[in-house]
This record gives sequence, structure tokens and C-alpha cells, in this order.
Amino acid sequence: MSKPIYLLSLAFISSISASETRPPQAVESTSRPMEQLADTEVNAPLFLEGADLVPVGSIQLIELPSIRTAYQANLDNVLNLIPGVFAQSGEGGRQSRLSIRGSGLQNRFGGAGLQIRYNGLPLNRADGSFETQAIDPAAIEQVIAYPGGNAFHTGAAQLGGAIDFKSPTGHTREGNRLRVNGGSWQTYGASLESGYVSSEKTVDTYAILNAQWSDGFRKNSERRDLTLNTTIGWQHDERRETRLFLLASEGRLELPGGLTRAEAQADPRASLQPTIEWRRDIDDLLFGGQHSVENEDARFSFSAFAGRTEFDHPVNNPPFNFRFDDVYRNYGFQLSAERDYALGGMEHRLRLGLNFAYTESKRRGTQPVFTFPFPRADIRTDQRASQTVFSISQLTELSANTRLEYGTQLIDATRHQTNRVDPTQDFDERYRDWAPRIGLSHQLAPELEVYANYTLSYEAPRFGSIASGNNIRPQRARTIEVGTRGEAGAHRWQLGYYRSEIKDRFIFVTPPTLTVAQIENTDAHQQGIEISTQSDLNKIFSSPSDAWQVRWQNVFTWTENRFANDPVRGNNRLPIVPEFSYSSRLSFAFEERFSFEATLQGVFGSRPIDNANTAELPSYTLLHFGANYAFNERFHIYAELRNVLDRRYIATQALVDDATLVLGPNRSFSPGEPRALYLGASLGF
Repeated sequence: MSKPIYLLSLAFISSISASETRPPQAVESTSRPMEQLADTEVNAPLFLEGADLVPVGSIQLIELPSIRTAYQANLDNVLNLIPGVFAQSGEGGRQSRLSIRGSGLQNRFGGAGLQIRYNGLPLNRADGSFETQAIDPAAIEQVIAYPGGNAFHTGAAQLGGAIDFKSPTGHTREGNRLRVNGGSWQTYGASLESGYVSSEKTVDTYAILNAQWSDGFRKNSERRDLTLNTTIGWQHDERRETRLFLLASEGRLELPGGLTRAEAQADPRASLQPTIEWRRDIDDLLFGGQHSVENEDARFSFSAFAGRTEFDHPVNNPPFNFRFDDVYRNYGFQLSAERDYALGGMEHRLRLGLNFAYTESKRRGTQPVFTFPFPRADIRTDQRASQTVFSISQLTELSANTRLEYGTQLIDATRHQTNRVDPTQDFDERYRDWAPRIGLSHQLAPELEVYANYTLSYEAPRFGSIASGNNIRPQRARTIEVGTRGEAGAHRWQLGYYRSEIKDRFIFVTPPTLTVAQIENTDAHQQGIEISTQSDLNKIFSSPSDAWQVRWQNVFTWTENRFANDPVRGNNRLPIVPEFSYSSRLSFAFEERFSFEATLQGVFGSRPIDNANTAELPSYTLLHFGANYAFNERFHIYAELRNVLDRRYIATQALVDDATLVLGPNRSFSPGEPRALYLGASLGF
């Protein structure tokens, strides 16, 4: 897809050069106050503006500042202030391991177990799998996380829930801006963005072109990312709006390979194959549109999307060379309708939703045959998947302070494979079920809410689970959640507890040779506590109008994922997921000129390396500093020092079923990034 994205880039640059030159005051009028430039703002309000529908349960909203004060290479840097969300990249590139409450975390490459959305449009393929390569942190303005069943209204039926990444519009980022950055590991890049609003405020456009290059902190981990995000919106009148989106991404990533635990801690920059090419290259193109209509008591929305992904994965490791060349085509649409009405002396909101996604893919390549002299076999596989989710729910105000939410989802999924080399691997499966939900919330005070909900989730297996002929059953779970959120003066918080009983959970089982993992079903349970707090300390010790703004944010997560009386693994903990994780950020801002922030981040407690729980990874704590200085409203510079204490730690690992049975060294570990310095500048014009 290289040629299309470069053509789109040229069109974007031409549009900027042809756009109206905006005076400096136009940029000034849209710049945010320094209290939002200083750090990321995390909200957990009782009624959330910007969300499609506030669920009765846990929800987190992150507002990202328009002037970035940090080098955000991937989602790890964006999502670390959301409890229950785990994002980690072993190579430091865009492709992050992403999970909510541990769902789907065993996947080393490619995600599953939750729904990823871009401006409400699903980035998942129809079988539930997804990649994070196309998500550009520089093009994100808002992140909304719906853990577990709280994503019910989005059409997500997965155990993990959903994360929706919102991009800016011309209304929120009017004007032009150039950013440049550089730093450790030969990292450098630039982005150019432009936002425009017509004089009648009826049409707005926004586009950002971002290019990033880095050698990577590990040998043989060079990466290159080029992304283009554009949107155009029409406000037909006060009740009707149409918006189009285009996302194009080209990612090139070298894979340094896994290390043993001792190797990773001795030299984080080491590579398993420093001279042999291992790559994972992904090109994405997504086009979508949304149209919404509303009146005083009803709302209707329709969206449609079409996308294409090209995936190239060569691994040259003689004699076990292989290569996957995949092409995915994704299509779908979404319908939602809401109606407010009064009945029986109570107010009600009825919501209907229909989500449909279809994916067809072709895989071509070669793979080794594990018998001497290790010949290479052809791969020619065609796959088709579809998923339809119909949801109906109602939100009822039982009283002025009490809300009842109840409804159900109906899920219909298909998986079809044609193996043109080995017809015995053909299959045609269909999965159907329903997943109800009920929740109750009560406001003890105007700014204090308690809630409880019960949700059933259902997830059909993805192609990676069943393509090799395994008899994999759908994953079902029952989840109960209770919690509270509120605000008192300068403090805002959200606290929740959940527990899930999982039937036929998908787990990865890696053979002793550390070849491609297989998937099995087993019963499991998980529970956790998620806490997030935010305090504006300057409001406690001085007047809010003082020049200094001081904010303290904290996130704490306790997670326990265990097998449930598994015949082989008993009640062992599932690996990968840390038992405890936390993030604490203290930020200072002075007027509209200077800001500084310090972030403490780490994990501790039990973190097994395998399903057998034969060993655990050590805890770690990281310290990061960031600073921003504004010469004026148009020109900013920033500096970020990551891993200030230069800690050596294991960031992530490939799943191993039993580390004691691995033949040869257990090279399944990926080290975290050593101390690194990044610098950048931003100019509005």
C-alpha cells in the first residue's frame, strides 16, 4: 500500500498549501489553557459528554492535550492512566500488546478479547482479531475505555470490553501546526496538521500527516511509521450531521526476537538475531462515514466502513524459514436508534443497535516442515468471517437518583476456511448465542454515585484459534461489578470491583520447541479492583486563580486471573498479567509558559512466566520526567527523560505452557526500554 499512502500524503500537503492562511489569533483562540497542556486529564464524571451512552458501571475518559509534552511512540504512553488496561510493547514500536482486565493478553502479536474502535468505527476484523499499528497517538484527542460489559451499547460482546479512540476535528484543532521530534536510538520524526472551520461553522476539516523513524533500542529493531488521519464534517442544521474519516498507515518493523531472562536483564539492547531479517510489516487503509439525526426525544445514527490490511511477516531462520503474506478486506455498518419516553410516571430511554462486520482474507506463503531435511511447504488459505450483533436495552429512571439499565445482545458469527493445499483443514462454522445485562445505579449525593451490574459475555473463536483444526468452543463468561465514582472539591475518583466466571476460556499452549502456540479451552475465573483518583492540589492550598496549577493523578489495579480446577494446571495463576500495577503522576504548570511532570509507574506481586507457575518475573518501578516551555501561544518545546533510573526489567513475554519442559534456552522474554531522552518542538502558523 506504499503508493496509495504517498499519494494521500501529497494530497494532504497540497491541501495545506491551498488552505486559507490563518492569523495568529485564530490559533490562540483554540489553544487550551496550560492546566491541560501540563498533563493528560482523566475524567470519570457521573454523566459523560462525548460518550454515546453512559453505562451503569465503570468508564474512563482521557482528554489528551492539543500541545503534546511527551514523545508518544505507542499506546503504552497514552493508556497508562486507565486502571485495568494493560498496554506494552516489547520492541518499542506501534504494535502494542493490549488488554483490558487480562482478556486476550496471551497474544504476543495481534490482539483479541476486546473491541478497538476509531471514532466509533471498529478496527477489529470480523473474527475479533485486531492490530494496533494504525493507531497514531499524535492523532488522538480523546480515549474512552469501557471495561467488560460496560461496552454493551457499542456492540462489543467480548469479555474485555472496548476502547474508542477519538480523533480531532477542525472545531477542536483549528489552524496549522508543525511538530518535530528526535532523541535516543536515532529516533526522529515530524508531523504536519491542519484544522479548518468555515465562516458559517457548517463545514470543518482536519488532517494530520505523521512520519516517525527509529533504530529502536534493541539491535535489529528498526521501525518506520507513516500515518495519515483526515476527517471532514458537515453540520446540515442543528439536528443533522455527517462526518467522513480516512485513516492510512504504513508500518515497517524489524523483530529482534526473544531473549532468555538472564540475557534480557544483562543487556536490554541485545537481539536474538542481530544480523538475520525478521520483520512484521503492516499497511492499513480505513474509510468510514457517519450520519446522525436527532430531535428532542429521539436520536438515530448510521455508519459504514470499508478497510484493507496488507500484512507481510518474513522470518529468516535457516532451516526454519517461513513467510506469511496476508491481505484482509473488511466491510461493515452500524445502526443505532434511541427514543426517550415517559411511562408509568417514570422516564425511559429505549436503545436499539445493529452491528455487522464482514472480513475476507487470503494468506499466501511458506512454512517449514519439521522433519529432516526441513523442506518448505506452501500456504494457500482463504478465509471469510462475519459477525452480527443486535442489541436492545432500556435505561429507566426509577427515581430522581436511581437508574436501572437492562437489555440483551443477540450474536451470530460465522467462520469459513478453504485450505487450497490441505482440504482436510477446511471448515465452515456458525456460532449463535445471547448475552443479557442488567445494572443499577444510585446517586447518594449530586456528585456521588454507586453502581452494580451483571453481564454475560460471548466470544466466538478467531481464526488463529481454529485454523489448525482444533475443536475450540466459544468463550462465555458471567461478570458482576460493583463500584462508586464521584467528586468532592478538588478530588475526583472512581473505584470498582469485578469478578468473572469464565467457561471455555481461550488459552495459549506453546509446545516445548517454542513453535507457534496452539489454543485450548479451559475454565477460569478472574477478579480485580480498579482505582483512579485525580486531585487539583492548588485548589486545596491556594486560590484556583493562582498562577501555579498542581495536579496529582493515581491509578491502581489489582488483578487475579486463575485457572478453575483445570485437570493439568489446577488453580494456577494465568501468566503475563501482573497482579498489581500502578501509575502516579504529579504535574506542575506555571501560567501559560512552563509545565513539568513526574510519573512513577510499575508492577509488583505475582507475575508467573508460564501456565505451570514454575517461576515469576521480578517487580519493577520506573520514573519518567517531562517538561514543556511555551515561548508564546504558537511555539512550544518539550523534553522527556524516560526510565530516569535506567532500570532493567522485563516488559513482556511470549506465553510458555511449562518453562521446565522447553527444549533449549527459554527465549520468550522482551526487555523494557533503557534510559532514553526525547526532545521536540511545536510551531503553530
